[in-house]
Amino acid sequence: TKNLGVTPTQAIGGSAALLNDAKKDMKPADFQALTTKMPQVGTLMAAAPASTGTVQSQFSALGMKPEMIGKFTPFLLDYVKSGTTPGMMNLVQAALAN
Repeated sequence: TKNLGVTPTQAIGGSAALLNDAKKDMKPADFQALTTKMPQVGTLMAAAPASTGTVQSQFSALGMKPEMIGKFTPFLLDYVKSGTTPGMMNLVQAALAN
């Protein structure tokens, strides 16, 4: 939150928005592997204030501008990499690029 200049609610919601977006483009087995290795991902997604609509609309609902998406993405990928493997991070990164 400090590095991005956002509130805890915005940090959780923004991360959850990106994870929900990645989930749409990941194979179910790959996303299941992510949540198995990092159970907190499911908790994080469940705590999101909004999980519908586009990533942009979710960020807007949280009071953040669309350009914050690009700032959140590297932090989210580092978070995934720290709890899993570079390969899993690459799967999430590829899903977010779609």
